Amino acid sequence: MGARRLRDRRVLELCQDIARDKTLAWLEEAVAQIRWKSGGKQRKPVRDGLIVAVFRHYESRAAQTRPLVHAHAVISIRARRPATAGTCGNLSADSMLANIVAADTLYTLRFMEEVTARLGWAWEPREVTPGRRPVMEIAGIDRRLIGWQSTRRQQIEDALPVLVAKYEERQGHAPGERAAYALACQPPTRPAHLSARHCCR
Repeated sequence: MGARRLRDRRVLELCQDIARDKTLAWLEEAVAQIRWKSGGKQRKPVRDGLIVAVFRHYESRAAQTRPLVHAHAVISIRARRPATAGTCGNLSADSMLANIVAADTLYTLRFMEEVTARLGWAWEPREVTPGRRPVMEIAGIDRRLIGWQSTRRQQIEDALPVLVAKYEERQGHAPGERAAYALACQPPTRPAHLSARHCCR
């Protein structure tokens, strides 16, 4: 049984790597732009791709450390300018932010495809927040195990109504999908220096 768990873990890490690389490739080819001139009015695709540092973690950030393999991809704001000899410029951050939900969805779908192809596992939707899109979970996992592992998700669920209410009071309307994603990045358990403004832009 131990050998099988080790095999599955290595396969899952490989699936994460493939999904991550395909998502970053999409960001490079279809989203990333260099901006210049006043207000970043002039924009063109980057040359030679993005500079990305990837860090793999094996534990969650919960108060009680629990296993949770995941990766963080930090994208440099600097990239090669198109049609120039080696000069660099700044990425258009708003172009990246506008596609953050699409990138998240693409990564999830790629990961699911790879896991299904390599391990034969099936998936099923699970409603986390009423009225919101369901999340996809591996079919057949005991809900008690999901609940034990998802302490951070529960903290987000508990914090969201307050954050949404404050957003509606401030903006005069309910948050859209992108704004809701940003709100989910800033539950009270996250340190102030990792607020939605920093983690989602």
